[in-house]
Amino acid sequence: MLRRAVVNFLKENVSEVGGRVYQAYLAPKQVKRPYLAVRMGEVIESGAVSFGGTAQIEVFVYDDIGGSFLTVDRICDKVINALHGAYVTDQEDGKTYYIEWNPSTNDIIEKDRNLIGRLLRFRTAILRERRS
Repeated sequence: MLRRAVVNFLKENVSEVGGRVYQAYLAPKQVKRPYLAVRMGEVIESGAVSFGGTAQIEVFVYDDIGGSFLTVDRICDKVINALHGAYVTDQEDGKTYYIEWNPSTNDIIEKDRNLIGRLLRFRTAILRERRS
C-alpha cells in the first residue's frame, strides 16, 4: 500500500523528526515536534491507459507555532532529497513505487493546534491491475 510505504520510508530516511511520521490527522495530540504527516491526494487517470494514472502524495512538515519556518525549510529539503527519485516498497504487499517531487509548496499556520508547517506534494504512477 502506497501510504504505508511512504510513511515507513520517511521514518527511516528523515532523522530530523525522530521517527515521528503519521498518517494525516492521526498524530497524537501532544506529539513532540517537528513531525511529518502523510496524506493521499487526488488520483488523476491516464489519458492513454484506462487502468492507470498518477497518485498525489502530500507530506506535511509541522513544527511549533513559536518555532521558525527556517527549521521547517530545512526539514522540507531533507524530505524532498529523500523522496524525490526514490523507489519505496511496501514491505507487507511487496509493491514498489517510484516517487517524484511535484514542485509546489504551501506554508501552513494552524492556530488551533499551535502549528506552523509546509505542505509538500509528490506523485507516483499507479495501475489497477486487471483481474482474471
